[in-house]
Amino acid sequence: MMKLETYTEIIEFMQRNGTRECVKAAAKLYPDIPTKTLGSIFSQDYQRKMKKCHHKFNNYKTRERLYQR
Repeated sequence: MMKLETYTEIIEFMQRNGTRECVKAAAKLYPDIPTKTLGSIFSQDYQRKMKKCHHKFNNYKTRERLYQR
């Protein structure tokens, strides 16, 4: 089982780098953690970010403004 502080360090590292390539870089920093686990952590964090901002763009008025024809 992973320690919470290790998980937090990985999340902070990925948020600083921000791209899918950060999983490879994190794998070099944390060789004892499987790459699939790092990918899952990245995906989970990305989904959390989407849930936080999705409502801002998924309402009628915003869609009309963004996608004017």
